[in-house]
Amino acid sequence: AALGPQRRGDPLQRVVEHRQGPPLVLLPPIWSTAPIWRAQIERLSAHHAVIVPHYPGYGRSAFDPSVATPERVAERLIRALDDLGHGGAFAVIGWSLGGMVAQRLAARHPERVRALVLVNTTARLDEDDSATRGVELLSGLVADFERGLLPFGPATQRAMRAQLEQGGQAGPSSLLMHYASETLRFDARAELGLIRAPTLIVQGAKDSLTPPSLGRLLYER
Repeated sequence: AALGPQRRGDPLQRVVEHRQGPPLVLLPPIWSTAPIWRAQIERLSAHHAVIVPHYPGYGRSAFDPSVATPERVAERLIRALDDLGHGGAFAVIGWSLGGMVAQRLAARHPERVRALVLVNTTARLDEDDSATRGVELLSGLVADFERGLLPFGPATQRAMRAQLEQGGQAGPSSLLMHYASETLRFDARAELGLIRAPTLIVQGAKDSLTPPSLGRLLYER
């Protein structure tokens, strides 16, 4: 992977996996970095310039709570893409927290987002943002991952655990709680009508945190 023009400690690190083709932005879920997308990057980078940002506090991105929100990350990402020479429209795939950033991008910069994929995310969790609920959210993510492994054989389970270990970055508890709180507070329902890009919504049938009903909320609005 090559890094875009930046300095260590920038609030939004960009990882450029391939520099040829139309730009495609992959937005990771909470507590994850670029390698979580390894399988997708291997296929998609054959025809796209794949860009994966590391949110503030992850990778080499400095943590600044004032910019560590879906709204501010979206604005920083627009500037980062401009810096990389991608001043036009781009496609974006957002997973979980990344899907929240993607919604802000597509709603507030519709001229820049030409295609949108939202994976296991929602416009509103409709939960309180207390510390207790934040801990429950993070615990639920771990439990969901473990349940998701059950149908697979040992070899696949090992491969999936290895990818999570490579692409995951837990960080200090304060960092995790910050992003858990941002996830619980997020509400993009009033802006969904501003999204003009063709959109694919993907929800796991057995996902207990963002079940298909939340995908229907995105679709219906």
